[in-house]
Amino acid sequence: MAPTNRQQDWDAPPATEFNFPFPPYPIQGELMRAIYHTLQKRGIGIMESPTGTGKSLSIVCSVFHWLVSQRRRILMEGKMGNAENIGEPGPEWVKEALVETAKAAVEHELQDRENRRQERSQRGKDWLVNGPKKERGLKKARVAGEDFALAGDDGEEDLGLGLDEEEEKVEAPKPPVRIILCSRTHSQLSQLLGEMRKVTVAGHELSVVALGGRAQLCCNSQVRAVGRSSAAINDACRNACDKGKCHFRKGATRAADVAFTRPMDVEALRAAGETVEGCAYFGAREAAAEADVVLVPYSYVVNSGIRKGAGLDIENAVVVFDEAHNLLEAVNGSHSSSLKGEDAAAAANAIQAYVGQYAPRLSARNTMYLKKLQKVCSLFSSYISSLKQSTACTVGALFVRAGVEQFDFADLHDWLRDADVLRKIRGFAEAQAAKAARDGGAGAADRRADPSALYSVSEFLGCCVFCSTEDRVVVDADAGCLKFVNLNAEARFAEVVRASHAVVLVGGTMEPAAEFTPLFAGTPEREIIRFSAAHAVSPQRLFARAVTAWDGAALDFKAGARSRPEVVGGLARLLKG
Repeated sequence: MAPTNRQQDWDAPPATEFNFPFPPYPIQGELMRAIYHTLQKRGIGIMESPTGTGKSLSIVCSVFHWLVSQRRRILMEGKMGNAENIGEPGPEWVKEALVETAKAAVEHELQDRENRRQERSQRGKDWLVNGPKKERGLKKARVAGEDFALAGDDGEEDLGLGLDEEEEKVEAPKPPVRIILCSRTHSQLSQLLGEMRKVTVAGHELSVVALGGRAQLCCNSQVRAVGRSSAAINDACRNACDKGKCHFRKGATRAADVAFTRPMDVEALRAAGETVEGCAYFGAREAAAEADVVLVPYSYVVNSGIRKGAGLDIENAVVVFDEAHNLLEAVNGSHSSSLKGEDAAAAANAIQAYVGQYAPRLSARNTMYLKKLQKVCSLFSSYISSLKQSTACTVGALFVRAGVEQFDFADLHDWLRDADVLRKIRGFAEAQAAKAARDGGAGAADRRADPSALYSVSEFLGCCVFCSTEDRVVVDADAGCLKFVNLNAEARFAEVVRASHAVVLVGGTMEPAAEFTPLFAGTPEREIIRFSAAHAVSPQRLFARAVTAWDGAALDFKAGARSRPEVVGGLARLLKG
């Protein structure tokens, strides 16, 4: 990938000013300057640097230095509204007073942020040393035996903290600009954190928070014990929180304070949450709202639903994707789903059993939607079971073939999301299965009321509701399932490009470059900064040769042969020379 911008024109300081922990190689300095220049220009950066050239450390040093050196300027622009305002007609002393007032406000805001960070960090250290004060009367968390009637039925009160997770928000000062670092897995994010610990920004402390799901951050052992999947842990957590029976939830702010003591990955934050008896999941979300740097997996940014659920604000943020060579796959994967025929049938049976149990207590509205959903599940199940040949079609064509085109799926999906029906029916189905197991009935291992099946239906319907004309459904007759395939990554990613201050993609190989171009459709080419680094090891120092055998031993490294003594011995003699 050839660079399209001249390095001598870059708006970036010399490589020696980036607080690199040791003298950087030339390509490391060039990468840091390329990233810095991209952020200065509020542009799109596509950066390529081979594996082993210190990409992660270069990313951290460049974005940290830019954040510390430019946040005053960004705040000033916000205070002044627009630079042109300074040049409006008026006495010179008025302009000067306006500028001085803005400068004072900026310094006051930055100092307030630093004071708050120090206060929270000190509180977190105190929590870790002294532990929480024991509260009396806390109820032990219980995740089974609940009432599974829908909120609003039979006069039941909506207790909040349910599917939409609209828990009470803690007011926190939003940073003028934040850095969001993304990678594919939590282990890769942990590696980024390790690089951060090598970097010191003289005279400045930056708050760093890693976000994760309940499966990674839940501190309640009783909730985690029920979790055969992330969905099960999510439901168990919501049940405990709804009824006020998770004492870790009550201490989430303690975990948030601890998150400010030092950069922690999700495993370290969960361990700290257990120590201070505070929920690391909700604590991380509270801390991330005011953190300077947030670390998240790809899906937290590229999927708007997950992003909203996590409370992650990308407005005016710098978004950096590490290991970005598989970004397109991540965008498509996070917007795709599948539905098996047996899951559709199991969901229909679970709804039928639920309605039979709670019919006298269900409101007319909930009864109507439950019957619609049951009918949709039954029709999908019948359609999938009747398949003779695999094919691909649009969502509209699928609905016609399955006989469900008359249903308002947007309205049905909104009700599913708002009514908390997924969690209620899942809890009911699990309770019924547990009862059958205790009674020794044959239904204990029966999928007719599989608790997780309705989640598959909901995810599939959500993809269909928000589909584009390019997306397709693969009808797989052999596997007995429907696969929604996202084919419009450009439209999904456009929101990230529009909202953010700058977007930077960094990878070991970013070829073919044309693969990433559609993600930035509509962005002028002059705003796309491309950089490609040579390897730190010069070509003159590299030698490549294909070796199939050595000293009479065939070097066969297939799975069934790689451990044979003659293969291992031949490799050892080859390396020894």
